[in-house]
Amino acid sequence: MLATLQSQYPQVSIVADAADAETLECGQQQLLDAVNCVVEHERSLEHLLLQTSATNGEPTVGEALDAYKDFISSEFTVRADWEEGLSEKRLTDTGKSYLDHVADIREHNGLAGHLDLPLSKLTFDGCQAVLDVWRDRPERKNGTPRAKKSCEEIIKRFMNRKGFFGWLHRSGEFAWRKPEDFDELMTDVEETDVEISQRATPLQVRTYTIDELVILNSFANAFERFLLLCGLNCGFKRMEIATLRVSEIQLRTAHPEAEFLGFESTDADSFVKRLRKKSIVYGEWLLWPLTVQAMEWALARRRGQKKILGRDGNGRDISIKPTSFVLLNDNGHAFTKPSKNGNANHQLTNYWTRLLKRVFREHSDFRRLPHESLRDTAANLIRQEFRMPGFSGSEIASVFISHGKPFQADKLLEAYANRPFGAVFAACRWLEEKLQPMFDATPANPFPVERKTGGGGRISKKKHEQILRLDRQGISKAEIARRVKVSTMTVYRHLEQRNGSEK
Repeated sequence: MLATLQSQYPQVSIVADAADAETLECGQQQLLDAVNCVVEHERSLEHLLLQTSATNGEPTVGEALDAYKDFISSEFTVRADWEEGLSEKRLTDTGKSYLDHVADIREHNGLAGHLDLPLSKLTFDGCQAVLDVWRDRPERKNGTPRAKKSCEEIIKRFMNRKGFFGWLHRSGEFAWRKPEDFDELMTDVEETDVEISQRATPLQVRTYTIDELVILNSFANAFERFLLLCGLNCGFKRMEIATLRVSEIQLRTAHPEAEFLGFESTDADSFVKRLRKKSIVYGEWLLWPLTVQAMEWALARRRGQKKILGRDGNGRDISIKPTSFVLLNDNGHAFTKPSKNGNANHQLTNYWTRLLKRVFREHSDFRRLPHESLRDTAANLIRQEFRMPGFSGSEIASVFISHGKPFQADKLLEAYANRPFGAVFAACRWLEEKLQPMFDATPANPFPVERKTGGGGRISKKKHEQILRLDRQGISKAEIARRVKVSTMTVYRHLEQRNGSEK
């Protein structure tokens, strides 16, 4: 053993000595300390080697990242939908996210000196050093650590199949290959003590209370109420709403497989049946009566949109057909169309934010939860409270939010056999009863035939004067809406018109 150690660490003089036990133990500790010192020295040398700039024209990490950007720009593209008004392929939201993360990598790994490394230095330790920048959560401009989830996402951009390391391994442009034990790289991102303490609550997912849903429904205009119902009835988030197509809505028709699903259905029933775009998982939802009104309103609104107005595709015919998007903005553009800067479209998010701002004016303690919290609210209620023989609440909630295996186009009956849609429909009916207080807060005309910018439809002069009179009496906007039987948004609009005329 001594000979082996001496050959591995020639810097240390190792001599055997027949001594008492205490001396032997002391010598062993000295030997261990010396070996540790050598190991630390070797690690410091490795660190210095990692900082060595490229020589002899060998490609660097920075040059490889530039080539990776070109790969992203060509790989993550999609043919634009007709209603987007674009004539060529465009970068997907995922592709834009990848490019943004590459910019972050260039900034923070550049500060660590990694961009100038030759690719030959991306050994196991070199790859780990690159990842450690994000495992340690670099500081933001305000001095706080970058969000844990954000750092985890960037590490995925290194590690997944189309991530930087995976692409570099397959690239014919560079000779780099993944080092041995690549899968053993550490990728975990630690939370701070403060973050851990903040999670010490039984409510791990933020959801709306029924009282809050009552307020939201009473304040919402037709467009916002459509978003509210899509989130609660179908578990839809922004992109699911933006990509809902006409053919996916089936109103007032019995389910053709009701008997197979063990579910009683009549021609009074309405459904949404579709694939979730993100996961390609098939889902079906039984619609509530108010959601049916919302779908009819949206379809009527869509029929009135014949041509694109404004930039990108101005004048393009967008007459409704089965494959058309149900919801377009006022210019006739799809809510999937990126912004001028190529960023993801957040117009639907902005609609929801405006609703929350109006609510906050009257209810200063109202929580400003994002629209996706509606999906969590519905799923949580089903998971925790809905009971049906043969199924757990968690199983039904999972199907409700379209979690599971990707759908095969020729296996619809298999999807019915493996996924309890009958139980999901029963959960939808139960959820309708659970949310009855919210429905009771619906104004008399929740979906005016003609949608006006700012919400609401035309009201009589008598109601207009009644709104002004009640406001002068100091009555709250929500109470005025209840008494006059209009939406709260309509009250705000007519009061704003009065204020504008008085200036």
